[in-house]
Amino acid sequence: MSKCGWLMIRRSFSKGWHRRFLKLNGCFLIVSTDTKFTQIKERIYINNNVKIALTSSTSFNLIMPDSTTYLISAGQPEDLIEWINALKQADQSNYEIDIDSFELIKVIGEGHFSKVYLARMITTDEYIALKVSERKDIAYNEKNIISKLTNPFIIGFKFYFEFDDKSYLGLEYTAAGDLFSRFEYEISKRDAKIYASELLIGMKYLHSQGIVIRDFKPENILLCTNGHLKLADFGLAKFLKNENNTTRTICGTADYSAPEVVKNEEYGKPADVWSYGVVLYELLFNCSPFYSENELKMYEKITEGSTPIPEGAEPDEIEIIQACLKKDPKERPTFDELKKFSFFSEVDWDLIIEKRYETDFIPEAVFEDPSSDVMEFEYYDNASI
Repeated sequence: MSKCGWLMIRRSFSKGWHRRFLKLNGCFLIVSTDTKFTQIKERIYINNNVKIALTSSTSFNLIMPDSTTYLISAGQPEDLIEWINALKQADQSNYEIDIDSFELIKVIGEGHFSKVYLARMITTDEYIALKVSERKDIAYNEKNIISKLTNPFIIGFKFYFEFDDKSYLGLEYTAAGDLFSRFEYEISKRDAKIYASELLIGMKYLHSQGIVIRDFKPENILLCTNGHLKLADFGLAKFLKNENNTTRTICGTADYSAPEVVKNEEYGKPADVWSYGVVLYELLFNCSPFYSENELKMYEKITEGSTPIPEGAEPDEIEIIQACLKKDPKERPTFDELKKFSFFSEVDWDLIIEKRYETDFIPEAVFEDPSSDVMEFEYYDNASI
């Protein structure tokens, strides 16, 4: 079932309505500011767990499994009925993607077991990030997690399939690189606070869904061309059954790993708070608190050393950094508690969620004219991953 049109939409916790162009494509409701989808605001995954509640003759609520609610208003009762019927018929089977559905442009990222390509969907002319992996277990875990997530600061899921001993994960393409590359330029204190706020919202949402990310680092935080951030790469993420569950698998990147991870102890959500604290430190001071080329010395700094405080650091910066980087995971605040720290006292969280704070730094697209550089499909078939 496919349907599109202009509607008024807002989230239940947002203050204002927005006129948006919505397109139902299989199991995804795509929300854009224009009909060409140059500014996509949301990709809402529709499945049997999404509830539709009629609120008037021209409006209804779309209630997600995590209780996030979208209020949607149509112009006429007839439009409303058409939209509700289309949403009820939305099904994964209507969104068939295979190896012939896209063409590759270039490699934009590499991991131990995967490559990420910039690709173009042939039928829609939309650019996506296509993650091709030899480790189906990791790829399938990432698909299981990311396909269930709906948050403005988490990368959007598009599709997943397996072919010829590889997995193919289609994701939103953000076009402006990652936070690691952003460190090449000076980051203003204002931008650092916006980034920190957006990352906090994303991480708070993940923890509310019972997910620990386990590999929170600048390389896995993507930059959009509007200056805002999105969390990506959930291959090592894990569902925890309840608040007090822990895991013991050693994973992640050493200089962002919490002491309990380095010491091979059980760990849970507080390990993500530690990693967040390290990234926040780098955002504020443009250096790493524990990094050393000697890995043993770095582990010693993480497990036993004190957190170095740069000269000129503000009291509210010191307070939140030291709270996140407590050696004892039980003493670290949750992301809910972090919102109440004085560092965020002037932040309007509604404006953060709606991305209405403009960053000082607006990045340029990393690949400005992807259509001019198409890879041969034979290269793709034989790609060494």
